[in-house]
Amino acid sequence: MAKVTLDPMFSGLSNRIGNFVHAKWKGMQVVKPYKPNRVASTAAQVEVRNSFRASAAVWKKLPAVIQKSWHPWTVGKAVTEFNLFIAENVKRQMSGVPYIITKGNGLDGINGLTADTSAPGEVSLNFNIVSEGLNLTVILQKISDGAGIPAIEIRPDVFTGTKPVRLKCLTAGEYFLYCIATDRVFAESGAVSESSGIRITVA
Repeated sequence: MAKVTLDPMFSGLSNRIGNFVHAKWKGMQVVKPYKPNRVASTAAQVEVRNSFRASAAVWKKLPAVIQKSWHPWTVGKAVTEFNLFIAENVKRQMSGVPYIITKGNGLDGINGLTADTSAPGEVSLNFNIVSEGLNLTVILQKISDGAGIPAIEIRPDVFTGTKPVRLKCLTAGEYFLYCIATDRVFAESGAVSESSGIRITVA
């Protein structure tokens, strides 16, 4: 592999120069061959591209607490948190199944998640707690045409030790519902669990 030391006056290069693209990546100056975009034309290619865009839009809606929780999985790899999130979820977007909102960063979560949606505009959640003293945050993602869309609602710190957990004032429709355990209140949490996701229909 060639190694080039740039004069400081060139260390801020960006965009295309000739047949190469210059950019900053993880604090390093990188140079890649320029490859013209080719617009995908097959139905499968269009589906992949649309799923990528939808997954990217969901990522942008997630709070910093969740985005940062992907960092431990990037250590020692030439990828970003965003790259990993997309790699995990593009196929899920295409298949119409719940995302992995976070893979967690060291905290045990919950298991046995179930939902009762018999009451109009409500959902009651039951689950098994792996560790005591956890906070629980719920993320609701609306479903349209069988797949999740970038319409995210966050209900932080819904668990106070009493089950079932009841979420009220929900608009009728289909959702992916995700539960994430945190070590402190959601806005201040440093450790989060892997997300548990299920599909629900609210009357």
